[in-house]
Amino acid sequence: MGKSPQQEVFKKINQAKTDELKKVLLNLSALHPQMAQMILAVFNNQPVDLEVKTDEQDQYDFPQNERVTSEELQVDEKAIESEIRHIRGVISNEIRIGNESGWTYSEIQHLNHFFLDFLTEIIGPTGHAEVPFQLGFPSLLIIIKNLMVVYRDNTYENNDILQTIEETFDGLEEFVFQYAGRLNVRLQKKYLKQALKLFGSNAFQGYDNLRYEFIESIHEMITRDVADEVIAASDKLVKNADFWDNGDRKTQHIILRIMIAVQTGQIGLAKEIATANMDIDDVRQQWVSFLESQENFDEAEKILLEAPRNNAWQKERWDDSLTGLYVMSDQKAKVIPLLRKRVLSHQTNAYELYKNIMIDDNLWEKIYPNFLKEMEKKLTRYEFGDILVTEKEYSKLLDQLKKYDSAPMIRKYLPELYPHRKKEVAALYYDKVVVPESKKDSANAPRQLRKDLDDFFEVSGDDKLVQRWIKQLQLQLADKPEFLEFLSLATRNIEMSKKDY
Repeated sequence: MGKSPQQEVFKKINQAKTDELKKVLLNLSALHPQMAQMILAVFNNQPVDLEVKTDEQDQYDFPQNERVTSEELQVDEKAIESEIRHIRGVISNEIRIGNESGWTYSEIQHLNHFFLDFLTEIIGPTGHAEVPFQLGFPSLLIIIKNLMVVYRDNTYENNDILQTIEETFDGLEEFVFQYAGRLNVRLQKKYLKQALKLFGSNAFQGYDNLRYEFIESIHEMITRDVADEVIAASDKLVKNADFWDNGDRKTQHIILRIMIAVQTGQIGLAKEIATANMDIDDVRQQWVSFLESQENFDEAEKILLEAPRNNAWQKERWDDSLTGLYVMSDQKAKVIPLLRKRVLSHQTNAYELYKNIMIDDNLWEKIYPNFLKEMEKKLTRYEFGDILVTEKEYSKLLDQLKKYDSAPMIRKYLPELYPHRKKEVAALYYDKVVVPESKKDSANAPRQLRKDLDDFFEVSGDDKLVQRWIKQLQLQLADKPEFLEFLSLATRNIEMSKKDY
């Protein structure tokens, strides 16, 4: 008696490798939306509904970004090659025009719009692949290469180009995701070779962060069959790193190895790589992020608690990551004391989160008065001043300014405090900022005095008061022409401002 289909399947599963099983599941998921739902239900240990829907029901059930079918990989290769040549020519012409006229702001904007429109033709506005893989993938590589060359060769940083590059990476990732499960080994290796050529090229010279972001955007193509090729290409970059690299390529290489190991189901190898390189902060963070994605919060917490805190920057980084982990895992009993400690240890960026959690627990009003006193004792004058601004504690802030008798501190908090304590702040500003500056003998004192008067006028809008100050100063400084010149400029600034209104 022959084996039943179920028996045959069980035999195949027991003999299959991880990658083979993954491909089978991806292929099954691509056959029909209901099949994908059934597989997802099995993963989530939920009841499976085997009811077959009608065609009328199905037409509303197709997800926007479903995997494409194998039939969509059948193309006329000569026609594809001809179209790619045409695309190269069109892009080359656009770049040539920009090079000849100079990359002005308007030329940069034109180039961005050109490439974004091109991107939409490949991966539509809904995120669905609009062209065959054999056309879309090389086209996206051409876009990225040319964008990087323009970005790299401009002496100024253009955030608009960078944003277009990032959007193209996102489009490439989505495009690859839709096709990766259907690529045979020949296509996979052929197009991975093209990607690795760009990965190792000078297009990314000086921007290794973007180089590795690019290769990560095609991670769906990286299986065990080709993983060694990707790692070898990255290893070559590390060996060829120049003096100015500072170890960035090595770090990116290690993170890529971890990503590939996870991608190919080799979790033990990924952990081994991460553990061996835990002295690199970015590697530690990468592994913690993976553990969090697996909800392995205990191990992630242990790694974060063991992280070096040799300086303020490291301390804040790992405390911030630990806070995020506790919030993610809903460990309120741990996050509350941590946040309190962070605030009192000069990490005042944790203040708002601490306050909001305590408000949610209806404890803020109870602890706030004593906590405010603790912060006054332990924080710097400016850290505490910023907290007082946040809490609109203007009387306490004014007391702080009087207590420290500091002209820089009064200058800093003038914009926040003046609208709420006008007369007191004006008197304090004149006595502790303006008058002392007028008595200095330094070469910069006249210029600083004029700036102080201009700044107060800009905040207060009180031209009469500032003009009265200027007249008093002109009388007191009558024998100091260097001051009188800048006082005249301050007067002119007030007169010009009044004309504008």
